[in-house]
Amino acid sequence: MFTRKSALIAQIPDKATLPFYVSAAAVFEGDVRTAVISLKYRNQRQFAKPLAQLVADAILRERAMNYDFDYVTWAPTTTQHLRQRGMDHAELIAREVGKQLGIPVKNLLRRMTHETQTHRSRQQRLIGPTFRAHSLAAGRKVLVVDDVVTTGATLHGVRRAFRSIGVELVECWAVAATPSR
Repeated sequence: MFTRKSALIAQIPDKATLPFYVSAAAVFEGDVRTAVISLKYRNQRQFAKPLAQLVADAILRERAMNYDFDYVTWAPTTTQHLRQRGMDHAELIAREVGKQLGIPVKNLLRRMTHETQTHRSRQQRLIGPTFRAHSLAAGRKVLVVDDVVTTGATLHGVRRAFRSIGVELVECWAVAATPSR
């Protein structure tokens, strides 16, 4: 369904640990951008499966079938967006990724800040949201799925929350990364 450009990897420094990487299956443009926007803003849920397929295929390529995650989870959207949209688009994608990879999907995060990242400046985005991780994840290997990575601040916040409770591995994947400017 999608014309695939090579996977992108964004590196965001984490002073407390080793460098933090977010992998993206595609560039946020063309058909991928249209599909993400259609799912996220137009409630066209049929796009969750092909977007998840992009992520699952990229994980399989990058990890060469070595993906022994205990759980798949997602970076939850704000309460306001959940009410407006009637669904969490990242959850729909994550559930499909879990199904395609045969990995259990669990809601392991609670969003503690409720400001949206949409339409914020780069400086504002870098502050990012904060999350609380569920104790069920402690000592586990977790795959986190999100729709689009711009600065990486959301997934960085997710990783910090998991690391604070002793998660063994946190690997973050987005469907797409915004193109470099």
